[in-house]
Amino acid sequence: MKQVLTFEVRGKAFCLPVGIVDEIVPLSAVVEIPTHRAHLRGGVNVRSSVLPLFDVRSMVGDPGLLAERQELVAALSQREQEHIDWLEALESAVRDGKPFRKATDPTQCAFGKWFYSFHTADESLRRLLQKLEEPHKEIHGLASIALSLAREGKSDEGLARIESARANVLAKLLALLGEFKSVLVNDLRELGLLLRCPDGSRYAIAVDSVENIRDLNTDRFQESRDNVHAIPVVSRVWANEQETILELDIDYLGALGDSTNLPSVDVDGDSKILTSAR
Repeated sequence: MKQVLTFEVRGKAFCLPVGIVDEIVPLSAVVEIPTHRAHLRGGVNVRSSVLPLFDVRSMVGDPGLLAERQELVAALSQREQEHIDWLEALESAVRDGKPFRKATDPTQCAFGKWFYSFHTADESLRRLLQKLEEPHKEIHGLASIALSLAREGKSDEGLARIESARANVLAKLLALLGEFKSVLVNDLRELGLLLRCPDGSRYAIAVDSVENIRDLNTDRFQESRDNVHAIPVVSRVWANEQETILELDIDYLGALGDSTNLPSVDVDGDSKILTSAR
């Protein structure tokens, strides 16, 4: 029997043997640590013990969650401006009889392509995404209405529809996007897995989400060591017909978690030695 705890980091599935996972905790605050140790992100304060916290994203060469979210926020800000420009172009086409060449299908603009391909396990983000769909579709649906009115010689009515959409539907879309961007950077909802080494010492790793406990034999996973050398922290690759799971190397993690020469940190005014506590 091969029982593992599976978890996700940037859309990829990873696992560790169940036996070395002591606890799962939310990473509400990470203690800053003045160090250049590889992959050491900081410390996590667990019942007055400050455990070293290592970042799986860093170990596999991915950007940190905050950096990834900030990049997405910048892209969404561009998508906001594109929809402001889209409505202005529609207004110009109706008023001046110019051709309208921007996307009328909500799935084909840059935001739509992102929207229908983006997936997240974060429930609060999913709820906000659901709210974005209706106003986004309504904005794009305005093109056929306004352009038809213009062709019928009712440009003033078409322009009035556009102005109403700008004050209402577009404003709603921009407000929801602003809320979504705020949640992206202010509510990261990361988790820490507290791991225990054979010698009893403990440390933590940061992950995006935890899935469940799996029996790899029951689920008919086959083990492979092909290409694992490319990512030192990965010891095995498990795959079946539906999915692939990367197993982290507990020896590699244990070496990172060694408490030797870890600096002291200040927690609530008290100086503490950062420790892989037993």
